[in-house]
Amino acid sequence: MLESDKQLFSGYTQTLEPRVQYIYRPYKDQSDIGSKAHRSVSLGYDSALLQNDYFSLFNDRRYSGLDRISSANLVTAGGTTRFFKEATGEEVFNFSLGQTYYISPSKIDDTSDNSTKGHTTSWAAESNWKFHKNWNWHGSYQYDTRLNQTALANMSLQYKPQSDKLIQLNYRYASKDYINQNLNTNKYGQSIKQVGGVLGWELTDKVSVMTSYYHDLALKKTGGRANFA
Repeated sequence: MLESDKQLFSGYTQTLEPRVQYIYRPYKDQSDIGSKAHRSVSLGYDSALLQNDYFSLFNDRRYSGLDRISSANLVTAGGTTRFFKEATGEEVFNFSLGQTYYISPSKIDDTSDNSTKGHTTSWAAESNWKFHKNWNWHGSYQYDTRLNQTALANMSLQYKPQSDKLIQLNYRYASKDYINQNLNTNKYGQSIKQVGGVLGWELTDKVSVMTSYYHDLALKKTGGRANFA
């Protein structure tokens, strides 16, 4: 971790955390693993593609579980910058950006759907900003170069005046093609574009309410639930 003596903003300390990782793993054909009676990966074995957020860029594998281990010849580089209040040491802002460069395709068999492209990159960004003691903003973005499109994105705005009180507004996006990478049956017909909110509030020492509401802009459907405890 690097700490800068130069201050971009008075009263704050900035740090920089660079990361570089290289992984090599030889290719082993795994097409004979899993059920041949089902085309869906969830029925054939218990592995699925991991989500490509900033932190997962530095995972040493692309799949969850142990029955799918892809080959690897890649370099990942990224970094995080943070800002802390000098008076209290409280972190108020961070931003992370990372990129994976595939020197050669990462694959588990000879099917193109189950491999990346050689000499391509995937990158992700993530950020948090506590702009007030009760307010916090979070955003993340992932780009899949194999699909040549935005794969996942989300943004949330949170108000938390006390530890037992919370209001959150959020937006979520997942591309159709990214979702279908994990599904060989029951394909999604469109991307997920969802806005919504969450409310958690303690009314008394013995009664609290938790409710959520979501509306999918693509499907034009709503959903939600409410719980009292």
